[in-house]
Amino acid sequence: MKTYELKLIKTPLWNPLTVYIDNKGYTLDNIVFYHKDGTIIDVGCGWFGTNSFDVLIATSKPLKRKIKVDFSKKETFIIKSSCTYENRYILYIPIEDILIRTTYTKDNTGIRVNYKFIDMNNHECTWYKYVKTFLSMKYNIIEEFNNEIQKLDKFSYTNIPQKEFDMIINNLKRLYNEYQKTLQHIENYTVEDYFKEVIQ
Repeated sequence: MKTYELKLIKTPLWNPLTVYIDNKGYTLDNIVFYHKDGTIIDVGCGWFGTNSFDVLIATSKPLKRKIKVDFSKKETFIIKSSCTYENRYILYIPIEDILIRTTYTKDNTGIRVNYKFIDMNNHECTWYKYVKTFLSMKYNIIEEFNNEIQKLDKFSYTNIPQKEFDMIINNLKRLYNEYQKTLQHIENYTVEDYFKEVIQ
């Protein structure tokens, strides 16, 4: 089966990769891997990882420029993005043309999915996205805690009824305990726990 070389050129001192059609350069705003039913993986930007090298990919069809998205023909193509401050383009590559390895890891921010493939020049192309952030698990408690603190601030220059003061203090204690339990839950939370949530 014939293959075509898709060259993604690194621009010095400039993050987005550029592709060329008939010697005309098109700066990338995003890179999307798709199949006939739609997008599978969205890089979210026009480069991979640290973007310190050109990327060379073998594709089943040559790169084309199109005016609208069409997933039915398994083509490699670019369309103009909605970027408002300059001309940028979205690159679409059939997922069948490339072997992307996917792993899941946990860090201080949350659970993230890591993508990696090796290009034709043996470069490791990587990127990641968070599928769950721990901030979302703490957000409501933090918001409620801040609201209680604001109530105290309002009374910083006036007298506050004892009953109301006690209520605010009790709420702060309750929220503090909830927060500590949430931190413990996050510490014990695993990638396996994430998958259990997704399956439910």
